Amino acid sequence: MAGRGPPAVPTDRWSAAIGRVRSDRRQGARALGAETLRALDLELRGWPSGPAARLHRADRAIARDLARTQVAMGLFGRWAAEWRALARSATPGRRAAWVRRWQQLLAREDRRIAARARGRIPPRARVLTISRSATVAALLASLRGSRRPSVVTVLESCPGGEGRAMAADLRRRGLAARWVADERAPEAVSASDLVLIGADTVETDGTVVHKVGTRRLAELARRSRRPVVVVAGRSKFSPRRVLRLPPRFDRTPARLVSAYWTDGPARAKRSIRPTR
Repeated sequence: MAGRGPPAVPTDRWSAAIGRVRSDRRQGARALGAETLRALDLELRGWPSGPAARLHRADRAIARDLARTQVAMGLFGRWAAEWRALARSATPGRRAAWVRRWQQLLAREDRRIAARARGRIPPRARVLTISRSATVAALLASLRGSRRPSVVTVLESCPGGEGRAMAADLRRRGLAARWVADERAPEAVSASDLVLIGADTVETDGTVVHKVGTRRLAELARRSRRPVVVVAGRSKFSPRRVLRLPPRFDRTPARLVSAYWTDGPARAKRSIRPTR
């Protein structure tokens, strides 16, 4: 009786996991990235040690899957490029080390951003944001005393309505938060001191890819002389431009951004002060 052949790689388990990530329209880049890394960690544990040519084909398939997943989120394109480079000389240990390194980077990004940015928030600021950025939420929830916002307003962020969920998240964390309809954005900007936005990608020229409506919000803020700050980990800073932007995302040019707060040194273009 003929024995069973070696297991197929990538496995059906990986295909199912990356398919779920690709179709997700609710979670942000960091959450989806963490889910992808968990799936990749499980995938690698089941890979045989050879032959090398077979594993290289599997590596190419993994890179192809990453490149096609959440194309507006630069993290996945960056990972695809890194995986292709890694695969040329990879051992099982090097693949696993790459996954662990990125898991550690993502796990500590929000804490480092909060630690660096806390002192830059104006006291009792009226903050305006859009969509449902976990990084923005973590920063706001970390604020204490006079640095805690007097109110956080979140645009509803249609068509997905993520702003409603963001406001609820912030209230659960003890912040005074509310959501308003997108058409009330001009009024919300006028009533704010500071606009904080997350990012799915920050391109090399500083352009921000984020939820559709972000550019309009930044343009309104510029006309009202309200600072716009991008809050994003360095994992979001991509060396590659997002070529195919899905309809639910837009691009905000760097000229509309006052500063980028990240887990490295802040890239400030202007000082951030309350308007009132």
